[in-house]
Amino acid sequence: MIATLALFAAVAVDPRPALVELQLQNRTQDALTLAQRELQDRPDAARQMGLDYLRGHLLHQMSQAALASEAFAAALANTPDLGIYSRFRMAQEQKGNVAA
Repeated sequence: MIATLALFAAVAVDPRPALVELQLQNRTQDALTLAQRELQDRPDAARQMGLDYLRGHLLHQMSQAALASEAFAAALANTPDLGIYSRFRMAQEQKGNVAA
């Protein structure tokens, strides 16, 4: 519990290390919650870090294809540098042909 609190306290600076740690611990829902909170609280910074795209990836891992596709579309619109990756993942989600 204390480790989790310390992990979330570190997010105020940069959420990426905490997001990686949560994913390594197979805590996909917690990583998704953190990514969504960052997108809500600091949208510009979160989008520059690619958190829209990460949100899509996490939703895909949770078998939520429709929401994953929406997140990849948001990444396409909000982070043009990730456009090629977002288009590719959106196409895969729509075909139902995606490997995590």
